[in-house]
Amino acid sequence: MSKREHEEEKAGSQHPDREGRVFAIKVIIKSQLINREYLKMQMVNEIRIQRSLRLCGNTIKLFKIYESERYLNLLLEFQEGGTLGDVLENPTRLSEEDARIIIAQILLSLDFMN
Repeated sequence: MSKREHEEEKAGSQHPDREGRVFAIKVIIKSQLINREYLKMQMVNEIRIQRSLRLCGNTIKLFKIYESERYLNLLLEFQEGGTLGDVLENPTRLSEEDARIIIAQILLSLDFMN
């Protein structure tokens, strides 16, 4: 795999700003959305939902969107340890306390949405 292909396949990375705060960048390759209406709608919905949850304390914040000819870059709050999906895909069992915290955060987020 070439360096360019590798860069295009990466899902995102973390980047500190001048003050030392760390952000995540989610990189979406626009050409992968061509002729895939479902993926386009999923991306639009993700951005809409992220914006509506900006005041919720239990979700990752979307700070900015940068768009170029080839990429859509979402500047997000960095989450140490990855996403909830990463945690759930990990074959290691969660402790009861960790599961309780995750469920509480999901329920608080759902309550915020209503």
